[in-house]
Amino acid sequence: MKRDWLIEKRRSLGFTQEYVAKHAYIDRAYYSQLENGKRNPSPAVAFNISNVLELDPYLFFTYHRNVSSDAPYDGEIADAFSHIQEGQILYLHHHEEQYLQHAMTFVRTSLDRGDWCVMVMSHKTIEAIRVRLATMYNHDVLNAYVSFYTPDTLTAEAIDAIEVTSAQKRLWLAADTITTTQLERFQAIQHQSNGMVSVRAYYALDLTGNKTIVLIRRNPYLMTDYEFVHSPLYHFSESFISYE
Repeated sequence: MKRDWLIEKRRSLGFTQEYVAKHAYIDRAYYSQLENGKRNPSPAVAFNISNVLELDPYLFFTYHRNVSSDAPYDGEIADAFSHIQEGQILYLHHHEEQYLQHAMTFVRTSLDRGDWCVMVMSHKTIEAIRVRLATMYNHDVLNAYVSFYTPDTLTAEAIDAIEVTSAQKRLWLAADTITTTQLERFQAIQHQSNGMVSVRAYYALDLTGNKTIVLIRRNPYLMTDYEFVHSPLYHFSESFISYE
């Protein structure tokens, strides 16, 4: 299938195929085949092109997928949520329904494990998840094991309370909606906690190619709307992460 989004992005920047190919270290004929959908790039080529055009490299691998609104509570991503004992998951999402499904799966696997689940996201998303959870769990269970915060209610005191609790924690952050200071606080909590799993969710189309690569290097797991893998570029660092 022809990659119209790739052609439109290149043209919007005023670049020729020759220019993109040269700076992505491939020949022009190969790049032309990518635009026409006759070939698929390797991850390395996708990252190189994304750096040139400042787009999300995972568009090459997920743009053609159809979104299903009835995805089951199983599969690769649910298995990963169930079995990962510790670490940060970078989630690059495109589709709202898939985002809601995966957030729901994260809560459900946390409840299955008996872990305390903290969800930081928009008010609209919180209400959509609460409606779905209310059909599956009783009110007391949800109050005891799931805490929701919007960016506005995520005060320093709220983060302090999350940090000092002795409960096994699982954390979902809509990372592109909160401040760098808040992200750094959660990074510190991650380093100090044993067995904490956290998801850092970003809307992929808002990220430049360079920022995407930085995030992939700094999170051990990588997730899209349809895949879950070990981050191919992960490089562990004890230093705090700058997300700017």
